[in-house]
Amino acid sequence: MPREQGSVRFSVEACSAAGCSERFAATVDPLSPSGEGWRDERIDLTDLGDQEISLRLLTRRIGEGSFSLPVWGDPQITAPVASPDPAPPSIVLLSIDTLRRDHLDVYGYEHSTAPFVREHLAAGGMVFDDLLAEATTTDPSHMTMLTSLPALVHGIRFGFALEKVAVPLSTTAELLRERGYATAAITENGLLARDRGFGIGFDRYVENKSPDLMLPEGHVTRTFEQAREHLSRVGDRPFFLFLHTYQVHSPYAPPPEYTELFPTSETSVAATAVRAYDQEIRFVDDALASLYEWMRSRGLLENTYFFLVSDHGEQFYEHGMLGHGTPPFEEVLRVPLIVTGPGVPRGRRNSAALAHLDLLPTMLDLAGAPLPAQAQGKSFASILRGEAAEPFERPRVSAGWALPAGFSVPAYSVRSGSWKLLRVKQGGSTTDYLYDLAVDPNERDDQGARQPKRMQERARLLAHCEVQSINLVRGLQQTGGRAGALSEPRAAPLDPEREEMLRALGYIE
Repeated sequence: MPREQGSVRFSVEACSAAGCSERFAATVDPLSPSGEGWRDERIDLTDLGDQEISLRLLTRRIGEGSFSLPVWGDPQITAPVASPDPAPPSIVLLSIDTLRRDHLDVYGYEHSTAPFVREHLAAGGMVFDDLLAEATTTDPSHMTMLTSLPALVHGIRFGFALEKVAVPLSTTAELLRERGYATAAITENGLLARDRGFGIGFDRYVENKSPDLMLPEGHVTRTFEQAREHLSRVGDRPFFLFLHTYQVHSPYAPPPEYTELFPTSETSVAATAVRAYDQEIRFVDDALASLYEWMRSRGLLENTYFFLVSDHGEQFYEHGMLGHGTPPFEEVLRVPLIVTGPGVPRGRRNSAALAHLDLLPTMLDLAGAPLPAQAQGKSFASILRGEAAEPFERPRVSAGWALPAGFSVPAYSVRSGSWKLLRVKQGGSTTDYLYDLAVDPNERDDQGARQPKRMQERARLLAHCEVQSINLVRGLQQTGGRAGALSEPRAAPLDPEREEMLRALGYIE
């Protein structure tokens, strides 16, 4: 018969030459609701003064024959220091998965899908009109946000084996933690798994792993509540909080009270999906309003930069497909970016040509932290400060790493000015398309045959970016780093729980 898990006593002793004294003790029953998951505890050692001590972290099973596997995680010792003047700002990075830019009313959408975002975030901060996603899927885009490395370099490319980071790298969390920031991440649904490298630098990493997105309350409610709980315990330290919700991702399942919104007479599959998708956005907008107001009422926004962004958009048959595991068409690449915070001009818009690569440099710049040599993006902090900024126009490469049957990965796009090259591989052959997005934003008119010179120029840009990525991988592997040097992405085991999540999300069959 299987053995039941028994209770465990956790204790901490402070030991000096004079002996040891117990400073903390707690008994945890893993079968009780309070015994589930990780627990954060703080121990005051100030009465020990300046004496030299060592700390012993102990566990003891309670009960004869009981079985448990107690684990301590990430112990830290902090000491008070004189507060810098001015105090470093805190940063919240909120990624609403699968949120395409043109379905927010602040970007001109016909329905009021996000009135809070429009009336408070946009009115109280800056709206960026031209952010392109790194990839058409969740994990490569997010790793790029956190590292300023393209997917060709960091190695997270949405393989079903859930590969780990392929090169030594540093993350925003790691670099801010070194400067005294309290770092935490609260994510949903498995793809941004800690053991793939997403947890690098985070003091606390929470993964809400329920595979059933059909529950009417959705994950965003739980995720934002955990954000409140975490922020209630941060204290006076500056913090970096990364929040990621799948609520808008398919299957679109808004709570019942939202299902009457945005009525339409259309009954097509696309129209039905769009309506439910828009209702999910409104649900998230309401949840965000509650979280933001809670932070404001507690003074947590006074010295905090709040970034709202998405990893990729969604296709509703604009190019014959539903979802985002598609070639990098514009509807899956155009994502929102809205930033509020101290000194950010209110109610302003900016058309700088930005990429996910630019988020790490910007957040570190705002925090006064140096930029790591690995960073491939540019800081737009000067824009957020209302200062003049250098032009941001440069080639922007995006990729599709999860494609429909018949396509070979990756599919690429490269944007330079208003011209876009799209490259897809099918049946062993490669086809390039060329679009002028200034006059053809929906990518209907392939001008490759009429504009061979422009086609060749962008093909060379893409080849140059690929060579740059190869050289960067080699450089990072040669210099080494805290994440370990690997020549190829390593496959992380696909445990049954995560496999179930991915199946529920429609990523595997």
